[in-house]
Order: sequence, then C-alpha cells, then structure tokens
Amino acid sequence: MITDAEQRLAEKVRGQIYENLNERYEFDYEVKDDLKAYMENTAGARDALKKDVAEWKQARTRVNDMYAAAWNYQVAETKYTPATAAAPAHIELNNAVKVSNNWRAAAQADEDLQHRQQNDVKEYM
Repeated sequence: MITDAEQRLAEKVRGQIYENLNERYEFDYEVKDDLKAYMENTAGARDALKKDVAEWKQARTRVNDMYAAAWNYQVAETKYTPATAAAPAHIELNNAVKVSNNWRAAAQADEDLQHRQQNDVKEYM
C-alpha cells in the first residue's frame, strides 16, 4: 500500500521533473534568442570578414605565383656545364642579383600579406 508520505514524495519528484524540463526549455529558448541576436548584430562584421578572406585568398595566389616565378627564373638562369676529360662538371647562376631580387619580392609580399591578415583579424576581436 502506498502511504500518504510516499505519495507526497512521488508528487514532489514529479513536480521537480516538470520544473527541470521547463527550465531546460526556457534555457534553450534564451540560447536561441541570444544566438539570433548575435547573428543579427554581427552580420555586417561577418560579411566584411568573408570579403577580407576572399581578398586574402587572391593575395595568397599572387604570392604563390611570385614564388613560382622566382623559382622558374632561377632554374632558367642556372647553367650546367657537364664534366669533360679536362674539367669537372660546373653549375653557375646567371643574373644572381635579379634571382635574389625575385625571391626577396616574393618573401616581402608574403610577409606583407601575413601582417595584413593579422591586422584584419584584430579588427574582428
């Protein structure tokens, strides 16, 4: 037989379960409401960041092309002389200053892009 005390305890537990469920629903609602507000309040910044990221990708492609061009130029300016009976093989680099300047320009563009990305990201923090 279920006593009155046991019945009250069961009612209390049931009440706590419903209270807990309602608190969870309220919390879920608040989180969704906050997320919606966040999405609305940050739409402009997120759009600007997307634009910046697209520009970074284009700039990264240009930097990579600069590195590739520097490498290709260096290879084109490298002269190989095979060994002969009288002399060993020999490799020399023509236009060494221009080769160096090409690598320097690519590295500088890379560094500038990294600084730009860091500064852009700081704006969104």
